[in-house]
Amino acid sequence: MTTPARPRKVYKSSLYMRPMPECLVDFSSREGKDMFRQALEEGHMETYFRLAAQFTTQADPAFCGLGTLCMVLNTLNVDPLRQWRYSPWRWYDDDMLDCCRSLDDVRDKGITISEFGCLATCNGLQAKVHRADLVTKEQFLEDIIRTSQCDDEVLVVSYFRGTLGQTGSGHFSPLGGYCAATNSVLILDVARFKYPPYWCPVDLIWNAMLPHDPVTDKPRGYVLMSRSPAEAALPKLNLTTTTVARLVHHLTVEFPHKLANDAELATLTPVDVLACALACVPEELAHNVLTEREVHEVEDDSGDDADADAEDAGPAPSCGTGCCAPKATRAAAYQAEFTQLLHAVHELPLYHDVVAARASAACNHADHAEHDQERANALLALVLLSFPVATIIPADHALAEAAPDCDAVLRAHWDLERVPLIVKREVVQLRTQMDALKCAACDEVVAAVHRGGDAGEGECHACHEVDEVHATHAEANEAA
Repeated sequence: MTTPARPRKVYKSSLYMRPMPECLVDFSSREGKDMFRQALEEGHMETYFRLAAQFTTQADPAFCGLGTLCMVLNTLNVDPLRQWRYSPWRWYDDDMLDCCRSLDDVRDKGITISEFGCLATCNGLQAKVHRADLVTKEQFLEDIIRTSQCDDEVLVVSYFRGTLGQTGSGHFSPLGGYCAATNSVLILDVARFKYPPYWCPVDLIWNAMLPHDPVTDKPRGYVLMSRSPAEAALPKLNLTTTTVARLVHHLTVEFPHKLANDAELATLTPVDVLACALACVPEELAHNVLTEREVHEVEDDSGDDADADAEDAGPAPSCGTGCCAPKATRAAAYQAEFTQLLHAVHELPLYHDVVAARASAACNHADHAEHDQERANALLALVLLSFPVATIIPADHALAEAAPDCDAVLRAHWDLERVPLIVKREVVQLRTQMDALKCAACDEVVAAVHRGGDAGEGECHACHEVDEVHATHAEANEAA
């Protein structure tokens, strides 16, 4: 069943752009061109040219974050593995970025800086989010200068337009360069229907990041973005800020409490413990956390225009890395690597205990083929590994004293030094994506508490033992 399109809001009047505030310098003005020449001579415009080639206009008034992210993803040559609209070409556009929030939600509310970082991570970028209250202006300037001198890292600012004398509220856009002579940054504003690119003093854009975002009740900031060596994880993470909070609560709050109160704790086996953990997570949630990504073949009935484009493109050249292979080859390569990952997971002791735990709880469905059951069990094992063991069975949990042998076996199951490299790589990437989602969910919960809204008990379960999560993740990332 096709979801009906949302009706578009009809406005009685319309607008054509806005005048540039006096505190900013229009990029195309004589002064703006002089600053561009100075910045070029200083070597601070290296990031500009690749960004300018992908300069886009956000597709919706609330899509400044999505438009900015599309611009950066295409600038850094990240392959979405999906077709752009109804063509044979793979290319990012705003409508593809719906993994952390639905597009309808984004249209209504926009996105926060944490959600922006989450979207970037889910789509194969390394995203380092810096809130303005947690970093100094000096560090901000150092990051501006460094990114302006290279073309493989992009700095995106999240700021309040009012501070710049502009109309509107929160906004995202990438920086295209830095002029040291005037201590100004070039903002490539993705709302091109409203403002052209402009030079802005560093002190002013810094001040514009400080006002609190009403959604999170925290300052905005900036995000450093580069290609992740592993790009996106092989399985697709199908969580939102709402569902990740549910999953975290089930595994890091409900499960440890239920386990500690088990009357037979001293006699439990690792299979019993895993059965308890899986019983805490609703079946429909557990089996939708991870799925195989869709890597489509080129459609044969794309239409005359698309066929002509495909013919004009000619045979795809080979760079020897496989990244520019024909689509069918790319899809087959993904399928082969995904299958390799599943086979590697099948060798893990954790996988075998998950199979036994699900069998003991009669979780397997008789009408599902054996290979479907194996895939479901392998993905469940990856879901469990995406939570560091310290977050679901804390070091001081009663299990360690009541059943030390069982506790030791379970901790060995989660030891990333004992798993194949392909599994370790995917777990590290999944933990990165999960942490980004947890941070976004945490911002929403804390803001709701500050506003006096209903946020359960007022505790953010998505950040349960967050320091230990980050420490464990940092160790795994460094090892990988």
